[in-house]
Amino acid sequence: MMNIIRADMYRIFRGKAIYITFAIMLLIAVLSVIVFMEAPQTGIIIEVTIADDAADAITGATAAQMAISSIDLLVYFFLPLILIVAISMFSSGAIKNEISTGLDRTKLYFSKFILSSTLSIVFMLLHVLLHIILATPINGFGYWGGILSNMVASFGALILVALAFNSIGIFLCFVFQRSGAVNGIYLAVVFVPSAIIMLLSMAWPSVMDLISYDLFNQFPILSNVNLLSNAELACSIAICLVFILAPLAAGVTIFKKAEIK
Repeated sequence: MMNIIRADMYRIFRGKAIYITFAIMLLIAVLSVIVFMEAPQTGIIIEVTIADDAADAITGATAAQMAISSIDLLVYFFLPLILIVAISMFSSGAIKNEISTGLDRTKLYFSKFILSSTLSIVFMLLHVLLHIILATPINGFGYWGGILSNMVASFGALILVALAFNSIGIFLCFVFQRSGAVNGIYLAVVFVPSAIIMLLSMAWPSVMDLISYDLFNQFPILSNVNLLSNAELACSIAICLVFILAPLAAGVTIFKKAEIK
């Protein structure tokens, strides 16, 4: 499995796609810091709870909290990472050669999941670090007392959401084997459930309670773990684990029986 991962990393970092993805993420980080700086003047209200920092002063600590609360933006970056890792072997026909050499299909599947998940977590770390690095020269490092432990716990919880979206994405790659289908279904998984819930809630307000079970909604829920009760935290973790384990089990089962053309 490690040999597969090493070969994939060599291929990925020799290509341009991952660097283009990172450059876009850097641009978004720069824009978000600029927007936050201008928020008091434009009337935009951005909630960042941080002790001893002025409301209009963006420090490293403020930016870190802002990055944690906006980490749901990275769901759009998980998709290209998943495609870079997994879909190319189907589009190029390399999958047939790999399977013909006797490579275990389960190991192949899990190697792709592990690598795409690792890259996604690295991008999450970079997302937070870029905000801190960009904001610190403006108003300093800021006050971190009382928030660091919550941020670490929140980041750890958000990793579960990232793993869930990677599990879904890898499942789609191995089942549909075409980037167009993966793109469409992945984005549907992100947006359709919450959209349906919100539409139905217009007629039946109680339906809105289901939003807490939507996978994408786990990003804002888990971005501040200290505000959650034990029951709420356990529920969110359980939801993430279901979306991690179910696609993994289904994907491996289907791929092991699939005919490779």
